[in-house]
Amino acid sequence: MEPRDIEIILKIKNFKAGKFLRLYAEDTLVEFQNNHPKIVPHLLHSLKIGDPRQSLKLATQMEESLESLLESIRNLKEAIETYMVSELLEKEEGKGDQFITPEGGIGVSFVEGEESVTIDQGGEKPKKKPRKKRATKKKTTKKEE
Repeated sequence: MEPRDIEIILKIKNFKAGKFLRLYAEDTLVEFQNNHPKIVPHLLHSLKIGDPRQSLKLATQMEESLESLLESIRNLKEAIETYMVSELLEKEEGKGDQFITPEGGIGVSFVEGEESVTIDQGGEKPKKKPRKKRATKKKTTKKEE
C-alpha cells in the first residue's frame, strides 16, 4: 500500500486559517527533516569515496526532496496571501495592522519605533440609561388619639 495525498476542503472562519496553515507547514517541514538527514550523510560519503552512481542517485533524491519542499512552501505562501493577508485592512502609512487571532482575540502587527497601532474594537456601545430607583415601601404607623 503506497501513501498518497488526499485533498481536503475545509470551510472555516477566516481567522482560523492560521491554525490549519500551521499544521500544513509542520507536516511539510517534518517530512523534509525526515528525508534529508538520511540523504546528506550518504551523499557526502559517496562523494568522498568517489562512487559516481550512488552520488548521482543521492543527489537526485536530494533534488526531489528540495523540489517537494519548495512546492509545499509555495502552496503555503499562496494560502497565506489568499486567506490571511487578504483579510487585513488597507495599509496606512505609519500604522500597524490589527487582526483577529485564531482564539478570537485581537492581535497587532507593527514595526516598533516606526509604526503605531490603535486597537479598534468596533463601534462604541450605546450607554445604558441609569435604572430608576425603586420606591421605598412606606411603613404604616399607628397614631394614638
